[in-house]
Amino acid sequence: MNSILVALDGTPASLKVVKYVAEIIGHLPKTTVYLFHVVPMVSPNLLTSEEVRRIEKIHEEVEHLSGFFWSKESEEKMFQIFSEAVNLLKSQGIPEENIKTFFDVASDTIANLILRHARRLNCRTIAVGRRGLGRVKEILIGSTSSTVVRNAKGHTVWVVDTTEEE
Repeated sequence: MNSILVALDGTPASLKVVKYVAEIIGHLPKTTVYLFHVVPMVSPNLLTSEEVRRIEKIHEEVEHLSGFFWSKESEEKMFQIFSEAVNLLKSQGIPEENIKTFFDVASDTIANLILRHARRLNCRTIAVGRRGLGRVKEILIGSTSSTVVRNAKGHTVWVVDTTEEE
């Protein structure tokens, strides 16, 4: 089965990437779409003991998250974007059983996390958005999409322009 990892950054613009993927693969029956999001890492000292316990239970089930903590607000935002993305994919004919969601914590660069999970899941294609940082910002701080393209050995990368049209 073919698979594609779609990186979502939690902004409405990232849904443009999902829309593009849905239009391209909407009627390909044997394609799994992995929706992937990275949440910011927070210190457990900033969380309530109840939140720490809840996350520690998740650690038991999801090994790659073990030892990392994130805020409930980040998690809720992530689930909202996942819900919108899943609905968009389903509306284009992609069966729900072919749509998987998962996340990681910003313990590395986002580009490295995208690449690591694409390899782990044997995704042949990676879809990312490009916001158009501008040449100077891209040189100074880099671009996730540029880094993914540069380092995605063995993967096809779709870079979708998500900048707002004027």
